[in-house]
Amino acid sequence: MYKAIKDSKIIAISDTDNKFFCLIKDKVVEDTEHTISDFGAYNGEYLLLSDIPAPTQEEQSEKRAQAYLTEIDPITAHISRLRDEEQTEEVIKKINNLIFERNEKIKEIKKKIPYLTD
Repeated sequence: MYKAIKDSKIIAISDTDNKFFCLIKDKVVEDTEHTISDFGAYNGEYLLLSDIPAPTQEEQSEKRAQAYLTEIDPITAHISRLRDEEQTEEVIKKINNLIFERNEKIKEIKKKIPYLTD
């Protein structure tokens, strides 16, 4: 495995050193101790997964808020629009399906972006 280094930070990783030909770097270093799967991106550089700090409650809260904004709010808006229509059996069924979908999305987000207290 090879690491592209710039300003003492790992800016790219690859199985082959020739993948860095267009990258502005200080040097390329071969790492025989680790594999690509040992690293993760963090704040614009690559760190060993064991060196990446756990996200704070505030960071997780912001990530969840963004996920709710992009994934939950559109479903809620759709439910709201349907509630403004005549409440036929078909419309009620659509609303119930959307409520179920929204609840499943919320569970998915909570699992993907857990709080320390979840």
